[in-house]
Amino acid sequence: MGVRAIAIDWSGAVRAAHKIWVGTAEAGRLRSLWNAVSREAVAKHLVTEAKADPHMVVGLDFAFSLPGWFLEQRGLTTAYDLWELASRECETWLAACEPPF
Repeated sequence: MGVRAIAIDWSGAVRAAHKIWVGTAEAGRLRSLWNAVSREAVAKHLVTEAKADPHMVVGLDFAFSLPGWFLEQRGLTTAYDLWELASRECETWLAACEPPF
């Protein structure tokens, strides 16, 4: 039996229920993928899974910033600067899908 990994794409949206995905992989294969109802449901799931397999690995997708080179190229020195730029340009970044996106 290989390492079991649980990966969570955890939205930062206030009403994030439809934006939280939980995937479980074991032995190099995806075993399950589900759309979580709430952050609380994900937390409860992780506690239950950890009790069953204390050696599992969990990865949480929390994006608090962007790569340093991206910040430097745009002269961003604070988180507030980044958030301001993101509020104006994020849809363009995602549509173009250029690095680091």
